[in-house]
Amino acid sequence: MAAVLALLVMNWVVTPLVLPKTSDAWMNAPLTTIRAESEGDIHIAREVGDVVAIGSLLANTVNAYLNPASVWQLKTEQANLEAELTRATRESELANNLKATSSLELDKYRRALTADLVLALRQADAKIAELTVLLNQSERIVKMTEPLSRIGAVTADDSSRALENETIAQHRLDQGSAEKDSIANQLEAIKTNVYIQRDSPIYLLWYLETQQSVPVAQAKVEETKRRLASVQLELAQADAYVRRLAGGAILSPVAGLVWRRNASSGPVAKGESTLEIAEAPAREFI
Repeated sequence: MAAVLALLVMNWVVTPLVLPKTSDAWMNAPLTTIRAESEGDIHIAREVGDVVAIGSLLANTVNAYLNPASVWQLKTEQANLEAELTRATRESELANNLKATSSLELDKYRRALTADLVLALRQADAKIAELTVLLNQSERIVKMTEPLSRIGAVTADDSSRALENETIAQHRLDQGSAEKDSIANQLEAIKTNVYIQRDSPIYLLWYLETQQSVPVAQAKVEETKRRLASVQLELAQADAYVRRLAGGAILSPVAGLVWRRNASSGPVAKGESTLEIAEAPAREFI
């Protein structure tokens, strides 16, 4: 009788404690619940009693009903922004090229106008010198006719004509000096792209227009780059999210024994329990 009891104890108590069967597990072992990460169809690759290691394949999921419309919308927006950035970059390059060309043409016009004004200034100096000589001559004639008119050696008309010629000579000299000052002022103003007594040259208008367009075009490029970077980041996040929801392999996060299988192959809801694993080092199960 004692021998029979000893065999029963060995079979039902000692043996399960030392070498448990695959259909049994430690009753007090912690259980890890494996849940579906997304809705879809699942194929569970494990049976109750299977020993699993960390990273072992537990199941595969496929979400055939996932709608990736948001990803396609973002991809379309990304393509549109890439095309917009290409156009904006081309426009910016064109604006810079036009600015450089207009600046070159304006510089040519400025140099030509400066050369003309320098020549005109020299001519004004020569004219002033000539008018100064004429004024000096008129002044000498007036000085000569004044005493002669007092003694009647010259007529009153001759004396008046001499005074009139002096006045005219002085007036012409003043005009010549004013013209010289005007030319000198124009030369000085040209240095700052100001054109006195002249219509603004087409080269200047062209230059000013392109000068204003360059920062506008560059700002458009930078704005488009920022928008594209934002969409690319959003697309990467949305694509990763869709890929994750689309399904994939469910791997075991722990080592142990499949304790319970709650779902069979087929549709599952997000968060639905699929398996329970009794945690323990795999070597404890045979």
